[in-house]
Amino acid sequence: MTLGAATGQEAKFSSSAQLLLSQRAFLFWANGERVYPFQATQESVERIISFIRSFPLSTSWNMTNDEIVEFILAPRNVFLETENSLISFEDVSPGLAAQIGFVFWDRKVAGNEDLLREVFQNAMKMFHLRRLTCYVPEKNRVMWRLLERIGFKCEGCIREAMILPNGLYTN
Repeated sequence: MTLGAATGQEAKFSSSAQLLLSQRAFLFWANGERVYPFQATQESVERIISFIRSFPLSTSWNMTNDEIVEFILAPRNVFLETENSLISFEDVSPGLAAQIGFVFWDRKVAGNEDLLREVFQNAMKMFHLRRLTCYVPEKNRVMWRLLERIGFKCEGCIREAMILPNGLYTN
């Protein structure tokens, strides 16, 4: 799907949440901020593409723009946004699990622990999830500590699971 074809579409969600997320009204409050379903506008998609291109540890850096749009609009991927962040729940399997990712547009993750904790808790209830998973490069100790502060536990190392822009793999 091209960026132009995706403009104006909301991301597709699992059927259990389709009705709830089909409206642009905010879904819930998290740490005093409104949380909305992601609206795929030309500007919002271009912002995501630009961020991915500029972020050195993104595993999506080598995707084409069309592949990024397809990823954003994939039926099992859910994106929620706040005033300053975009939070993804990828490969959502209601009743089971999802993989999470998040972006703060000002890149200031520290201080947003309560927001993330509340968004994750609400999404787990909304999609009846038993667990969330976050893959973090082994050298990113700051992100490990942040995730531990909001309740995540390190369960192990997946060797060479992420590719870096220089073509090397990292655990």
